[in-house]
Parts: sequence; structure tokens; C-alpha cells
Amino acid sequence: MQFIQQFKIYVHPKCTNTMIELSNYVWDTKDGKLVNKPIDDYNHLMDALRYAIEIIRKPKPKKRREKRQLLF
Repeated sequence: MQFIQQFKIYVHPKCTNTMIELSNYVWDTKDGKLVNKPIDDYNHLMDALRYAIEIIRKPKPKKRREKRQLLF
């Protein structure tokens, strides 16, 4: 989540469910202190967003191209 928080997220006005989820996404508390875990409600979009940008956070290593040989 910390990685996502460094980005500014733009939401089209017609994406009302997205706006609802983003505005209702909150962290859980225990004994009045924040826990590093979101409440299990209004989190489907955030889960999808995390998975979607995973490629940005951890880019796949580039495959090494094998040298092609020509045999005559």
C-alpha cells in the first residue's frame, strides 16, 4: 500500500463505485491503535490496483537472448 500512496490516482467522474471504494478504504484498529491491515470491506478495487501495478514495483528481469549461430 505504501507504494500506491506515492501516486496521485485520477478517477473518471462516471466511476462512482471506484470513488466509493477509495473514500471508504480504511485501516483496522486494535485497542485504539492502527493495525497494518485494512478493514475487510470496500477493498476489492484496492486489491485489484495492487495486483495491476505489481509489474511496476517489481519489474520482471529481462530474458537474456541467446546468441544465434549460423552454420554453413
